[in-house]
Amino acid sequence: AEARSYRPRIGALAGADLDDYLYPSAVSPPLRELYRRLGDRIAKRVGIDLRRYGVGRSDRLAATNPAVGILQDVANELKLGELEVYVSKEQPTIAVAEPTSPISLVIGEALLTPDKPMQLRFLAGRCLKLVSAGLAVPARVSARDFGLLRSGLIRQFQTDLTVSGLER
Repeated sequence: AEARSYRPRIGALAGADLDDYLYPSAVSPPLRELYRRLGDRIAKRVGIDLRRYGVGRSDRLAATNPAVGILQDVANELKLGELEVYVSKEQPTIAVAEPTSPISLVIGEALLTPDKPMQLRFLAGRCLKLVSAGLAVPARVSARDFGLLRSGLIRQFQTDLTVSGLER
């Protein structure tokens, strides 16, 4: 009960005020804004398949599950709407959100600990910040694919850009 009474405010994660602290200096504010605006288009291009995490409809938790309530509270604080929460037995230590509609949050069964609400809130905040920033999909692609994506985006504005080591 004591852990539930102390709930750090994480609504500040929803805005850009903390982004300078959360992102490496190499990820400039204009580049972050570009990812935020293009996040849904990037997700459509790359594709989203929850089966990669070993989950399907039967692994979705009911909205009445106590863990879902904790996770949904975080989504509400971040103004992201409803979540669907999936539990992965195949990947017991995974915590990832995918920008589906509604957002899909996949938590490994080893991390699904409703008796540790602060841990769940942290995981949800971490995963959902990536969704709100348009970085959920880029964060899970390979380094090579991320380099291609980033150089392709920059090339839209700097057409003479040449990047070595990222040949198709």
